[in-house]
Amino acid sequence: MSRILRSDFYRLFRSPAFYSVPAILAISLILSLFGGREAVAPSELGGILSDTKSMLSAVIFIAVDIVAVYLWNSEHKHGYIKNIAGIVSGRHIPSLSKMTVGIVICLAYTIISMLYVIITGLFFGGIKIDELPVSGPLTELLLMVLAGFASVAIMLLLYELFHSTTACYITAIVLWTGMLENIIVQLAYLAFKWEKTPRYLLIYGLSWENAGTYEDVIRTVLYIVVCIAGTVFVARKQDIRA
Repeated sequence: MSRILRSDFYRLFRSPAFYSVPAILAISLILSLFGGREAVAPSELGGILSDTKSMLSAVIFIAVDIVAVYLWNSEHKHGYIKNIAGIVSGRHIPSLSKMTVGIVICLAYTIISMLYVIITGLFFGGIKIDELPVSGPLTELLLMVLAGFASVAIMLLLYELFHSTTACYITAIVLWTGMLENIIVQLAYLAFKWEKTPRYLLIYGLSWENAGTYEDVIRTVLYIVVCIAGTVFVARKQDIRA
């Protein structure tokens, strides 16, 4: 496992795709700082956390899923998976390594997004750390990151099932734009005449309502566990394809 992880991280940090989002954010930051237009910048720590969460849900986690799937697909496209098939103790090991790489991408982009918000805040308005309580925004941000892990697990299961980047890219978009949640709500209403869909059925909303409750954490972790277990099951049952 450790050998595959080292190899995966080596390829991750040498891949131009991994640096695409930081590069775009850096260009955006430079244009904001020196382009003559003031950005809307938070002045309190709670505002920084809230703005980071908004960035993650609106844009960044779509990019996380797309970059992760792109890197996974490159392994199959260039025959890397077949090359390691004979040196691992189980077919599920490469899948677990992929999940680990996806989590690292998620954490890295989260940190970079927060730095983007902090630098913008420092430049335009300064940052005050003692104005507002941060426990609420911090909890929401942590739950959002957990939701990012769940989306990576969903992408991994889809990729192991279908080996289709197109299916994963489309799912990432409909997941994080809220279209998938809307479809589920509409289907639930048509089928059962539910005015309000039970929250445990929602995917996109798994950390939006009443963030910080145990139900949010349990539901999100459940998505992760079920998807990883499904991925391991599929990986053990099917041949590794190029």
